[in-house]
Amino acid sequence: MEKQVLAGPAIASARAAGPMHATSSLTGSAAALVTVVIWSGWIIATRFAGETSTGPVAIGLLRYGPPAILLAPVWCRCGLLPRRCPWWIILLMVSGSGAPFLLLAAAAMQVAPAAQVGVLLPGTMPLWAALIGSLLGVSQFSRGQRFGYLLIALGIVLMLVVTATTPSSGTLQVTRHPIWWGQVLLLLAAASWAVYSHAFKHSGLTPLQGAAVVAAWSFLIHLLLAACFGAGLENVSVHQLFLQLGVQGILSGLLAIFSYGFAIATLGAARASTFSALAPVLATIGGAVLLGEHPPASDLISIALVTIGVALASRIRRR
Repeated sequence: MEKQVLAGPAIASARAAGPMHATSSLTGSAAALVTVVIWSGWIIATRFAGETSTGPVAIGLLRYGPPAILLAPVWCRCGLLPRRCPWWIILLMVSGSGAPFLLLAAAAMQVAPAAQVGVLLPGTMPLWAALIGSLLGVSQFSRGQRFGYLLIALGIVLMLVVTATTPSSGTLQVTRHPIWWGQVLLLLAAASWAVYSHAFKHSGLTPLQGAAVVAAWSFLIHLLLAACFGAGLENVSVHQLFLQLGVQGILSGLLAIFSYGFAIATLGAARASTFSALAPVLATIGGAVLLGEHPPASDLISIALVTIGVALASRIRRR
């Protein structure tokens, strides 16, 4: 009789936990989806800035300045080096999604077209997150997931090989760097963001605290760079200034960091990263419609391989 009395609340609790878990997973998925949409818009805006005289330092000031100021009460309260979080975790977070990440990505986008940015930056984040998780011993993958990561790798290799063997890859007048140089920077930036994903998961910080600390440190770094090398904001038109301020500062610098941090906290780093499967497609469409960039057939094949690979590697799909 006692077992039956105890079983009733246990069953009721289990039934209640099911909808609560489903709601939490749905909320985290929505946050990850919002992040990917913002990422795609950020790729288009930064790629557009790369074709003008707007430099990486100016982009960094516009991206991290507004969130650092708006979130000042948060980072003042928790501190730039929160006590409960080791300093090296903060270093990994700032390096992975802060100033170093943006400088790599912005420099790369002065060279690589939007379609390639979508494949090599958000498209490869799940692969990097999986590799890091495997090295740390915190991730295990099914056979289907391994096949998905293999497709991502094949898509990357195809894009790199075609670029390296195509004489018309050329350079852009803005930077005079070859496209493969931008591709390497994009892969480094993607690996940096994967490091941030795992670092934030173990930081013990809330998404708002993580966004505030990263923005504050990154803004300080860009202020130092501007003092040494100049900001370059004087060359930016008023229209371009407000466009970049909205996309870089409000959407990417504030909302995306918060939404992605929330997604990591509810879904985990690996599952949150899988939503980037949409980014290559959205970036390609945006590049074609807004920038007039039409990728060759080889890039379209790479986009398909990476998108399918991320979908196969997705733990959300398996659930």
